[in-house]
Amino acid sequence: MRPANDDQMLRRLFCALREEDRRATPPFQRIWRQAVAAQERRRRPWRVPWFRVAGGMTAVGAGLMVWLYLQPLSEQPPTAVTMITFSDWRSPTTFLLDYPGQDLLGNISGLGKSAELYDPITPTSKF
Repeated sequence: MRPANDDQMLRRLFCALREEDRRATPPFQRIWRQAVAAQERRRRPWRVPWFRVAGGMTAVGAGLMVWLYLQPLSEQPPTAVTMITFSDWRSPTTFLLDYPGQDLLGNISGLGKSAELYDPITPTSKF
C-alpha cells in the first residue's frame, strides 16, 4: 500500500467511527434538560437564607441575655466544697495496674541472705 492509500483508509475509518459515535450519543439539549429538571427536583423547600438564621440566633441570644439579667441573684452563699489535694488523688484506673500475686512478687525477701540457709527441694521420682 502506498502512504496516500493509508491516509485515505484512515480517514474513512475515523469518519465511520465519528458517525457511529454520533448515532450512539444522545443530543446535548435533551441531556441538559434532564439535568436541569433533576436539579429542580432536588431543591429543598425547607432551605432558609442565612440572614434569617442569623437573625433568629441573635434574637434568641438577646432574649437569653435579658432573661439572665432579670433573674434575681441568690442570697445564699456558695456551699463549701471539699477539695482533694494533689497528693491524695488516685487515678480511677489504678486498679488496672494491679496483677495477681503482686504482694508476693512485689518484695524481694531474700536480699542479703545467704543461699545456704535455704533447704533445696530435691525431686524424687518413683517409677
